Amino acid sequence: MKKLWTKLIIFCTTICTLVGLLCLSSCAAPQKQADGTVVHREAGLLMIRIDSAEEGATLKDAMTKMQADGKITFEEDGTGMILSVDGYAASGSGWWGLYTSDEEFDMGYPEYNLYVGAEIYYCSSLGYALLPVAVGETYVWHYGG
Repeated sequence: MKKLWTKLIIFCTTICTLVGLLCLSSCAAPQKQADGTVVHREAGLLMIRIDSAEEGATLKDAMTKMQADGKITFEEDGTGMILSVDGYAASGSGWWGLYTSDEEFDMGYPEYNLYVGAEIYYCSSLGYALLPVAVGETYVWHYGG
């Protein structure tokens, strides 16, 4: 009788786990539509202006579309950390920093802002997968180290 209960508990646990995993995989948020234009690029610097975006679209949504259209390339490590932009890979102690013209997402530390010509770009308070985009705003990837 004890073996039967053990098998029943294992069976129920397995079914609950599978149902939970199925629900999680089917509940993933759908990708929103967003697109942009590269306004400046050079080694270690990529500037993207958003041309169109659905409500709730993120920079990741826009960059994914731009990559599919052959406008840019980028690679991430699966946790949201950017490994390379336009073939320029982070190495050693270097990293890709994200900046935005949208002051709403300013991290709040002026010493970390990026200046390109006369323009100021704020160090983003969110990663690219969570950062909402707005039409007309510019988002900048800058390699530092």
